Amino acid sequence: MDHSNALMTEAAIAEAARFLFEQWGPGAFGFWEWDVLTDQIQLDPRCLKLLGLSTSNPPKTTADWLERCHPEDAAAYAQAFAACQKSTVDEYRFEVRLRHADGHYVQMLDRGRVAGRDETGRPARILGILACLTDSDQASQNPNSEAAFLKSLLNANASGVTVLNEEGQIIYANREAERLFELPQDELKNRSFADDAWQITDLDGRPLAAEELPFARVQATGKPVRDFRHSITWPNGQRRFVSINSAPVLPTRRLGGSVVCMVTDVTEKVIEARESDYRRQLLDGLFEKSPIGIVLVHRASRSFKAANPAYLKMVGYTADELFGQPVETTTPVDNDWRTLRAMQELEELGFYHSFERMLTCKDGTQRPVLLSGNLIKDRDDEELVWSFVEDLSRRKAFEETIVRQARYDSLTGLANRHQFEEHLGQALRAGDPLAIIMLDLDLFKTVNDSKGHRAGDYTLQMMAQRLENTIGRKGLVARFGGDEFLIMIKLAETDGNLTEVCQSLLATVSAPFELDQQPISLTASLGASRFPDDGATVEELMQSADLAMYSAKTAGRKQARHYRHEFRQLADERLHKQQALRRAIDHSEFVFHYQPIVDLESGHVDKIEALIRWRQSDNSLIEPMHFIPLAESLGIVDEISCWAYDEALAQCRLWREAGLDLQMSINLTGQCLKSERLVNRLLQPTAREESCRPIVIELTESQLIFDRQEDFASLQKLVNCGFELAIDDFGTGYSSLNYLAEMPARFIKIDKSFTNSVHSGKRRSLTRGIVSIAHELGFKVIAEGLESFEQLETLRRMKCDYAQGFLFSRPLPASQLTEFLSRFSLEKVNARH
Repeated sequence: MDHSNALMTEAAIAEAARFLFEQWGPGAFGFWEWDVLTDQIQLDPRCLKLLGLSTSNPPKTTADWLERCHPEDAAAYAQAFAACQKSTVDEYRFEVRLRHADGHYVQMLDRGRVAGRDETGRPARILGILACLTDSDQASQNPNSEAAFLKSLLNANASGVTVLNEEGQIIYANREAERLFELPQDELKNRSFADDAWQITDLDGRPLAAEELPFARVQATGKPVRDFRHSITWPNGQRRFVSINSAPVLPTRRLGGSVVCMVTDVTEKVIEARESDYRRQLLDGLFEKSPIGIVLVHRASRSFKAANPAYLKMVGYTADELFGQPVETTTPVDNDWRTLRAMQELEELGFYHSFERMLTCKDGTQRPVLLSGNLIKDRDDEELVWSFVEDLSRRKAFEETIVRQARYDSLTGLANRHQFEEHLGQALRAGDPLAIIMLDLDLFKTVNDSKGHRAGDYTLQMMAQRLENTIGRKGLVARFGGDEFLIMIKLAETDGNLTEVCQSLLATVSAPFELDQQPISLTASLGASRFPDDGATVEELMQSADLAMYSAKTAGRKQARHYRHEFRQLADERLHKQQALRRAIDHSEFVFHYQPIVDLESGHVDKIEALIRWRQSDNSLIEPMHFIPLAESLGIVDEISCWAYDEALAQCRLWREAGLDLQMSINLTGQCLKSERLVNRLLQPTAREESCRPIVIELTESQLIFDRQEDFASLQKLVNCGFELAIDDFGTGYSSLNYLAEMPARFIKIDKSFTNSVHSGKRRSLTRGIVSIAHELGFKVIAEGLESFEQLETLRRMKCDYAQGFLFSRPLPASQLTEFLSRFSLEKVNARH
């Protein structure tokens, strides 16, 4: 660099420092203001501190100020004041010695500039800066070098300061700039921010053209650029965000387009702002998109401040209609203890726990909701209540449906056993004479076997209606299960003639009807018991009626029997059957038949249900409904279940070796969950790990309502050990949403009664509702009893996951199943229709 260029650089740096002096300059300096018209001077505290003066008695006029000037400097100093006052110059710069309060003189740099004029154009207001030259290290070394002093001010600045020449090259960088860029000044010199190496982009990553950069905009407009934020790559490769304040260096003939730039690292602030924006957008999104209603209420005025779309849809109002309205518009004031407790919790804890109450909608209807909330404060420190409002309408409706299923038989609409026993217990406590009748349809199984389950269900529904019409108000008719019905008769309504009632019921059942355009006639076996002669409790009366019915069956069916004590002989006959069942365990007389479960999306057989059968000496098979209850009463069902589990594992291994990847389902009873022997067997890891996929344990929902906590604990252990759980015959038992939500199950098996009537309006809606809620709760759904292509298509449209039934295959021995799998495809099933 030649001598002239060096001079230019020094001048540019000095001018840049003076600019900073005027704007942000740090160090030993202060500011003053002179009202020329009144000749009043105001000094800021820093000016007073430089001279050791008190704020209580500062210089107030130019005379006071000039009085503190060194006698040798006074004349020239006064002349500079006068020239500025007379508008002969716009600014002045003067080094002067001023007297400190302790008597010594301090070397000062005083710089003033006209900041306002009156209507005649004369200066009315002059601003200035006073800086101490004596305290500057550079000034101490060279007290006559103003540039050296100004450099010291640049180095004292808290921001990185760079001075750029008209080509945009760095000609000076202060110490903070060296620290920021992690390069010494020698290496920063002659670099240009327009170089590609800096990779300058805006905050969104868009590259900035050279003319968009702050120094270029200053050069183009001559105006300062404030807080221009962009990203930049440090010379060491680090990517940062910076804020740039740029301004033209005070113009001189030598400097042309020199620019001073203050660089501040704002990386953390930008990141924090982005995170804050993200959190705000997230909260806004949650507020707008949340399926749960959210409202903001001003606590003091109890008026609405905001409500999200979910809440507005819930109550039927628009945002404008609710804003500023009292909260009682949708939540009437009441003295319900839950509401009072919530208000107390809000006062004491700053939040309130969830509780149920009713909302009043715009149309006047009421809607059950679950409320919870927190107390917050806004920017003005006003207290607001932030509440979450969950609509319980669908849940309540479903719970009512489940409750109804718990008390009514889903197929016939009659009271179920649970409700029957409840009513019978109430009648017994009243002490009125009554009788109960247990009715079993004779050979009903032949209807199912020959006509199919749909015909069987139709028959049961028709019989239920006939029985209700016959009994009327004289008693209560319930479906006991399968093809058995229970009837409670108020003897006062029948003049005590129980025999006549029984004969009327036999005649009702035996009346012919058409099934598939063929005349059908069924018979029934009835057993009756009286209160209090044949029993004083619900259990005793039902047992007596059961013994009487069994006697009617063994006597040739189609008749009614009243309980007699000799019917205990029937119990002996059952004991004989029990012994035969014990022998069946010892001699391994049980076999498995397997029914395929088809994945309705892929069309492949994905699972197999293992169905146990009792093989008799004549090679006939007894289904589990005819011996499992007996095994439960004998306490040997766990032995049968252990055999079933071992057999299922063995078959799984064989299928795996054959290259078949099938998931096995086995059925257990609720009593099995209480068997320590069986549970321990299931928890043994060795055999279980050899199977291809987790074993599915199927339990009917009616088996899950007793000893709920104990059963759930056992089930959870099994699930934790790798088993999966299916709730079988869903829709026919006594479960509720509470049980369903707590059950650690993976599958829900819709009872065949729903599948068979999936085309009827209410059944169709209920089935769709079960599938939808099951999916909402995370369950996969299996439909049982699939018999027709129409049922298949309906279930597919409902998004049911799996299905099993005669449409695909009856339960098959393992050998026949392997052959079936080799030729099965859902396309072939579709092709048949």
